[in-house]
Amino acid sequence: MTLPAEGDEWMEGDVPAAETVPVRGLSKRDLASATGYTLSQIDKLCRAGLPARAGASKRAGLRFDLPAVIEWIAEHRVAQQGGDGEPLHVVKRRLAAAQARRVELQNAERERELVPLDEFCSWIGQRHGEFRTRILSIPTQVHGLTDDQRDELEQAVWSALADLSGMTRESFIEPPASAG
Repeated sequence: MTLPAEGDEWMEGDVPAAETVPVRGLSKRDLASATGYTLSQIDKLCRAGLPARAGASKRAGLRFDLPAVIEWIAEHRVAQQGGDGEPLHVVKRRLAAAQARRVELQNAERERELVPLDEFCSWIGQRHGEFRTRILSIPTQVHGLTDDQRDELEQAVWSALADLSGMTRESFIEPPASAG
């Protein structure tokens, strides 16, 4: 492995200086050492589109920038596993946004700004049943009505319930016929 020139970037971490690898301008052998790939695997990746540039001379061979190689390998693996081929930074940004949205929703639920949909639907169903029962009891609570007036009031209540629910009158069970 060659020693880096002044100004070359180095990988970060607790790696002894003798084992560090320059980040830019790596030879194929240096890239193999940095990534753990064999030289033949790197050749195969180059044919698949691994980013590389020509060295200073024909004898110098290809040169590689480790960050670009790592990003390309990650995107290549995602694409091989059925990914949509989006660049890694786009996927990371979308993941970060989704994670932030999830945290926001969890916080809103914790603050009782949101409730689970099934709880809400259950509550609405309960309130609707209570409302319907109260409305249907109105004809029995009004005293001094004749049977005809009570029937007319009952029909008006059923009609109002049908209008409010968006259903036709025929879809409701008909009110019981009053004895008269």
